[in-house]
Amino acid sequence: MESKRLLLATILSIAIILGYQAIAARFFPPPEPAPGGRAAPSPAASVAPSAGDAATATTGPAPGAAPVAAAPAPAVPQGERVTVRTEQYEMVFSTATAGPVEVRLPDYRASKEPGAPPVALADLAEGALVPTLLVPGGQRLLPPGTLYTVEPAGGLVLEPGQEGTLTFTAEAPGGVRVVNRYIFEAAPQYAFRLEQTVTNSGGQPVGVQAAWVLRHARDVEAERAAGYSSGALVRSVAGVRREDFEDVGQGFRVPGPVDWAGWQEKYFAGVVLPRGPQVEAVVVGEQPAGSAVTGGAPQSGAATGPVGVVQVVYQAAQVAPGGSVTASAGQIYMGPKDVGELRKVDPRLEQVIHLGFFHWIAMPLLLTLRWLHGILGNYGLAIIALTILIKLVFWPLTAKQIRSSKAMARIQPEMTRLREKYKNDREALNREMMQLFRKHNVNPLMGCLPLLVQIPVFFALYQVLSQSIELRHAPFAGWIQDLSAMDPYYATPILMGVSMFVTQRMTPMPGMDPTQQKLMLIMPAMMSVFFLWMPSGLVLYWLVMNVLQIAQQAYANRISA
Repeated sequence: MESKRLLLATILSIAIILGYQAIAARFFPPPEPAPGGRAAPSPAASVAPSAGDAATATTGPAPGAAPVAAAPAPAVPQGERVTVRTEQYEMVFSTATAGPVEVRLPDYRASKEPGAPPVALADLAEGALVPTLLVPGGQRLLPPGTLYTVEPAGGLVLEPGQEGTLTFTAEAPGGVRVVNRYIFEAAPQYAFRLEQTVTNSGGQPVGVQAAWVLRHARDVEAERAAGYSSGALVRSVAGVRREDFEDVGQGFRVPGPVDWAGWQEKYFAGVVLPRGPQVEAVVVGEQPAGSAVTGGAPQSGAATGPVGVVQVVYQAAQVAPGGSVTASAGQIYMGPKDVGELRKVDPRLEQVIHLGFFHWIAMPLLLTLRWLHGILGNYGLAIIALTILIKLVFWPLTAKQIRSSKAMARIQPEMTRLREKYKNDREALNREMMQLFRKHNVNPLMGCLPLLVQIPVFFALYQVLSQSIELRHAPFAGWIQDLSAMDPYYATPILMGVSMFVTQRMTPMPGMDPTQQKLMLIMPAMMSVFFLWMPSGLVLYWLVMNVLQIAQQAYANRISA
């Protein structure tokens, strides 16, 4: 009896969790950020993009002091724009920020609609990636309004296998030259390098502090629809820290050294892997929409939603007269959260992908799904094949569960008689029940143990099928042309509910009173409703698993008849 209650509680728990996620994401989206947004705190210096060297600096608050809201960033000068086109990127750079203000991925489209534009990872007048230089006291090295010169002036158009460099140069007072080089190599595909060199031709030493500022404009409506908030990632000696931008409050600071840091959304990420001088800290915060203004009005191209900011700040360095220092972002990755592409850049970058509490199960499942897709060429077929493999792995446990259920059904009359006989003596009832189980060699726990063992696999696969970019816009067959989206005709969720009902009708439910049995039969309808808005790839898995369960139950019923 206790085991059946545990089984019922487990199934209800799964249904409640799935139902809550589906209903909350669709009908109760998170509230919009408060107007005005939030400002990020500072390490030795707080960095915010603006004119000149694209940074405005303010001295950080003393330890324990209350945070001070940052003033609105001054207007960003337009500057000239140059374009870099590679097989993977369409990037527009500005001579005002010496960095990309637009980043698009031609291989990924914004929607499944014909003629849909490429995915835009950034479209920010303030700069999506801003190489920044400060001097002691937190001031900018370059005066406000400084514009860089760029070489080649016409930008770059690189064919597959070609390499190229885009160079931005600016002069600072006192004979200091700043050079930012963006190096595009043939591999890895979704990464490029950034090197910043400061040369001192003057007669006095110059202190400088380099920082890479990554900015990600949040699309709050898209996040609501996806049920996934964009956020910051930092990998340090303490592990990987993940925070949604909407939850960072006044921001946070992770002391160096760090392996990588950046932002992520559901399917894409932008990450810096620093090299060269040791990183002092990574500072994360969020800025309000339209932080770049002209004449009191939002500048054309400025973000219309809140902007997450990730600042990778290097340790300060002294540039002696006649000397130079170089800070290098070993790689900057802006692209899909694809495990294969991330591993090409750095094996540690695989941790950008996080598939929940059971990640250690989910990642092997994802790799297996990718392997099956390489064989079958269709992710729908790969999901079916993966479901069959999982079913085969758990076949012995499921067979034991079926045999245990049938054995419990056979001794049900005797169990009822004992409950009636010892209804006022629970100790005697438990003793007689145990003797009955031993006599018939029945283990009541086998009815629910296989399900409990499979729960981590289910939750891991749920994360894989609902978050993996491999299923984004991936077609299956017929009307299912996007396995990451809901079934537009609700056909598969209804079929899943029918298959679940058939499974329950075929499965003995000994030890359950009539109320519990009726509740179990309501479950298929509940699960169908919950799954109406789930990704069709996840529904396909559950449907195939139910069909396989029906086949296994029918086989067990036939051989035991």
